Amino acid sequence: MLKMKYINYFILHIIFFVLFINIVKSQKTIVLSGTIYDQNPKYNPNFEPNYGKLTKNLVKSVLNPVTRVPELNSLNPLATTNRDGRMIKPELFQYFFSPNNNASSPGYNIPIPINLTLDFNSDSGTYTYSNQNFFPIDYQGFDVDPSKRLYKDEQHKYHNYHFCLKINSNFLFKGGEMFKFVGDDDFFVFIDNKLVIDLGGLHLAESASVNLNSLGLTKGNVYPIDFFYCERHTTKSTIRFDTNILITCNYYDYCGICNGDGTSCCNAQTTCNDNNPCTTDKCPSPTTKIFSPIPNYCIHTPLELSLPSDNICFTKQCNSTTGKIDSFPITCLDLSNNCLKSKGCNSTTGCQYESTCNNACQVKNQCNNGTCVVKSSDYCAKELDGDSADICSVYSCDSSQGGCIKQEKCQQSSNKCLVHSCDSSNGNCLVENVPKPNSNDSCEVSICDPVTGLYSSSPLQCPDRSNECLTLIASCKAFTGECFEIEIPGDQCDCGCEIKNKCMRSHCTREGKCSPLLREEIDDGNTCTDDYCDPCTGLITHATASKCLNCNSC
Repeated sequence: MLKMKYINYFILHIIFFVLFINIVKSQKTIVLSGTIYDQNPKYNPNFEPNYGKLTKNLVKSVLNPVTRVPELNSLNPLATTNRDGRMIKPELFQYFFSPNNNASSPGYNIPIPINLTLDFNSDSGTYTYSNQNFFPIDYQGFDVDPSKRLYKDEQHKYHNYHFCLKINSNFLFKGGEMFKFVGDDDFFVFIDNKLVIDLGGLHLAESASVNLNSLGLTKGNVYPIDFFYCERHTTKSTIRFDTNILITCNYYDYCGICNGDGTSCCNAQTTCNDNNPCTTDKCPSPTTKIFSPIPNYCIHTPLELSLPSDNICFTKQCNSTTGKIDSFPITCLDLSNNCLKSKGCNSTTGCQYESTCNNACQVKNQCNNGTCVVKSSDYCAKELDGDSADICSVYSCDSSQGGCIKQEKCQQSSNKCLVHSCDSSNGNCLVENVPKPNSNDSCEVSICDPVTGLYSSSPLQCPDRSNECLTLIASCKAFTGECFEIEIPGDQCDCGCEIKNKCMRSHCTREGKCSPLLREEIDDGNTCTDDYCDPCTGLITHATASKCLNCNSC
């Protein structure tokens, strides 16, 4: 497959070469189209200075592939090449081969289209253009005005001695091509964007040539070729070049110039002037298809849009009367509905805003119709513990503590005698008393201090005896904590009854009533005696009972 591709390429090259030979044999002339930029010493002092000399290295050796216009090696007027090459104002060299339509600025020039016809020389097989009086734009450009026709030759005949010629083109390299030149003043040839003929400066006719085989070109490839010629001084203008290069064009601009830029027939300030001071007028692009007068295709850009904006905080508006640009500060949008407030305008980045939701308890970048979204308990639980929220904790947000916080659900109260805890199975709070120190003695009274949580203990105080004549003491049962009374024997009771019979003793019933009883010692327990007590004195006597006077009865 690859071999067949190479064979096809070879056949195509042979066909093209045969066609090229036939074209060369039949083509008697070649017409090169280009642009002449009419110059005037009034606007560009690099024309008609004192005589100079041939100066090599005046321009850079590589052509700018975008502009396809040569550039000086130095913009310093004191540089040796600029002094020798008579570049009085190096900064104006840029207008040798580029349009400057501003009549009020240095370097002002007038583009004029031109065609050069090269005749075929069958003996040498080359095309030649030769003109020893090369004055192609006499009475044109600036010299349309008779007052501008100031420069004359040695016979005092007027000519236009101040112009530069630019031809941008292409060619198919087939091998064996050459190019020769003889003339004055500046002449530069670039092939494949490289300087191959360098005859810069003000000089008499000089010659140079180039053999394209020495340039390392590849046969069958198309390369750019660019010619630049200037006439800068009286009193001669000569040009001749010979070549067998078959020059072609990528395109013709609407002025009919090969690879032209349209400036040879369109002047932005005159052709495209719409008399509106608030527009920037521009010629159409070179490849525009023109079917009616050129002004119909001109581009008119509002002036405020064509100027660079160094501060986007201001809008530019052109004053239609003065043509000046007025600046007005922009109004930044009200984004309060998005919880944003304006911080003013930055000249580079525009309106600046900051969030009003900058509290630690507000969700970042979340706004609900102008109101910042507050961190809820669920949000805080998620933020602090993820998916493992603690049911015995309460989640909340406190901006004074830096945001979300986590607290125990069952908080201890101010009463330190109570213990609060949480049931981890259901999250319910439990409340218990602080355990007593002597919990087994119910007759020990323990009181908890709610401030300290400490117990103070004392014995249980049972109530006073219900009847001092009945009970000896009131006491407490340790296991039950119940108070009880111990009865006092009756003969030990003195309830204060007034007993006149001294043979009786005081006695109280359970109801607390006096019920005197005989003194127990009156009865000596002997059945053979009669016991007697004197109620007045209380004297007790015991006499033998009559039944016991008979001894047998005893």
